[in-house]
Amino acid sequence: MSLDIAQLLARGATGLPTALSAPIPFIKWLTIWRSPILRWAVFASDLGHQPADYLQHHCFVVHMEKSVHRQDISVDDRDIHVRTMYSPVKACMMLDTEILETIAKIPDKQSRDQIHADFVTNPPGVDTVRILVLAGVCYNTSSGRLSRLFPCDFGKLIIQHNNPQARSLSTQMMLAFMDLFVPTVTEGNAHLCRQLVSDAMHDLE
Repeated sequence: MSLDIAQLLARGATGLPTALSAPIPFIKWLTIWRSPILRWAVFASDLGHQPADYLQHHCFVVHMEKSVHRQDISVDDRDIHVRTMYSPVKACMMLDTEILETIAKIPDKQSRDQIHADFVTNPPGVDTVRILVLAGVCYNTSSGRLSRLFPCDFGKLIIQHNNPQARSLSTQMMLAFMDLFVPTVTEGNAHLCRQLVSDAMHDLE
């Protein structure tokens, strides 16, 4: 599965909003969700069944859309209101080359140059996961090292590509991503991914 980044990112002459000028609601939502989405990106990577340099050439791309206000959430409940502000439409790992080729086709030069610069600012690494979040007129590129996103032992295990235990864990993580990512983000549960990792670590003991 791939995402039509050109369609999502094509903008008028004014270009894309910078980090400082992005709408406050998106910034608030991203403050909560940046780390959880980085963790979910590792779940989606299926690292136990990938070559050792997989993360050096792939990025997790998520297309979000503004959520319809849920009737069961009061606007006074600010925390849950912010956490459920956006919902995933599509999400997948994509090759860097595919992303860069598509960015190069964006008609507006200002937009094209800005997102290209932001994307390459996050250098890849064998133990670094990167995300590109697209949400209406906003986007964000971020990265995180596995050792900072997960407990040390867990982060080391999931990149042991020849380890049967790592491959089994990787399969479980991929299935969890397929079943839970969209509803979890939509419902605003920013802590589930961390809990899944904790449970997996307990099972490995």
